[in-house]
Amino acid sequence: MKAIILVGGFGTRLRPLTYNTPKAMIPVCGKPMIQMVFDRLKEAGITDIILAIGYLSNAIEDYFGNGEEQGLNITYVHEDPDSPLGTAGAIKNAAKNNVDGTFMVLNGDIITDISLNRMIICHNAYKAKVTIALHKVDDPSSYGLVVTDPFEKVLGFIEKPTEAVTTNTINAGIYIMEPEILDLIPDNVYCSVEKETFPLIIERGIPFYSYTDDSFWLDVGTPNRYFGLHTSMMMGRVKNKVFKQPTDEIMLSGLIIGSGNELRGPLYTGRRTRIGNNVRLIGPVVLGNDVSIDDGAVLENVIAWDNVHIGKNAHLSVVVCANNVTFGDNTAVSGTVIGDNVVINNNYPKITDTDIDPGTVLGNSKEDNKDTFQG
Repeated sequence: MKAIILVGGFGTRLRPLTYNTPKAMIPVCGKPMIQMVFDRLKEAGITDIILAIGYLSNAIEDYFGNGEEQGLNITYVHEDPDSPLGTAGAIKNAAKNNVDGTFMVLNGDIITDISLNRMIICHNAYKAKVTIALHKVDDPSSYGLVVTDPFEKVLGFIEKPTEAVTTNTINAGIYIMEPEILDLIPDNVYCSVEKETFPLIIERGIPFYSYTDDSFWLDVGTPNRYFGLHTSMMMGRVKNKVFKQPTDEIMLSGLIIGSGNELRGPLYTGRRTRIGNNVRLIGPVVLGNDVSIDDGAVLENVIAWDNVHIGKNAHLSVVVCANNVTFGDNTAVSGTVIGDNVVINNNYPKITDTDIDPGTVLGNSKEDNKDTFQG
């Protein structure tokens, strides 16, 4: 079986992190997020992958190539990001000339432990033309809901209900389809699988069934959920290859660390991390490669990508920052998401609950912000 992964979107809800990095490539403990999707597919024995790409697609192709190093066979199908095709259109565009049998479709921003093997078994047992994965949530008000009968046959969809509902099962963003379903999708025009194709399938009485799985599921569509993914990994709520227990401290090669520090996991540091003296890291903290932290700095609930410098006595709390960010001495930042190539100069007033776009420079640079770490 082949799998199509939809990764062509702009990642608008994750901005400012995704202005220069496609959503599929945002790092999760040192690896692109889509690597977690690949891992689930490989566990199910699916290694032929078709990536439906668009926005900043070169970053994905350059990193993964043909997939050989991942044990995969990756085919890339391009979509013009300025002329989006929608979910159904993207599926049709990726599938034509590439699939000739039953295939799976996954949204690239869904991280889940749903059993793909069991879903395939159910699809075959029901002799379905389409099977949709469902997930139960406590509060369904912000999701599109799926209504089924007692035998898992799909009866209809409710888009983000505003009134009382009788179901709490939501579309989990994973589908198994037979190739004839592609005939229901028009070529080269915008088409939504949720709003157009699926209702048409129900209207025509085509066998359409569901597979419900209560395993971990997360739509990593916002900075809060992106942070939550790391927390779930560190706390053992989602299967991963990094953290084995909640208090793990994972430190990669090249770490230079001073004295008098308090390091409280869960904690992940990338390669060539430099930590000065009297630094406090209160997990969850995730640091990319080439991060330097000067004396007296405090980090609590922080995700920092690569090449980030944190100055003396800086205090970061609930912060996510992209690549090449500088926090000057005596700066304080909380509840903030920061894009690439941002500089917050020394002694800049406290920043709270905001987003900072790439390339922003805050404060003046009369004081030198160079690395003052003493190894």
